[in-house]
Amino acid sequence: QKHLLEDAEKTRQSQESEKESLLAMVAEAREDTKLKLEAMEEKIWKEAESVSDLSELREKVIELDQSRNHVEDAIKTTQHKHEASRESLEGLIQKMNAEALARADEVQQFVSQRLEDAP
Repeated sequence: QKHLLEDAEKTRQSQESEKESLLAMVAEAREDTKLKLEAMEEKIWKEAESVSDLSELREKVIELDQSRNHVEDAIKTTQHKHEASRESLEGLIQKMNAEALARADEVQQFVSQRLEDAP
């Protein structure tokens, strides 16, 4: 019986030691898991911030694109106005040239008539 008691005590001590070892492993695993979760949470927050930054960047890109479109429209409008002004000026110059030529013809005819009428 003494041997049985000693064996039972050794088994109990062994089981107690194994239990403590398992509890230590569980505590270590919990701590490791906690650290991993904190790291994951930090990574998720950084990704969320980056997504937020990306959203802001997208908004700014859209604003810049709209501004670029407005500038392009303004340039096109200005070009059309210049073309219209140039065409208008060319038309006016042609009209003035035609009038000047007509006046020159009138003056030449007047002078020729005077020369013919002169004694």
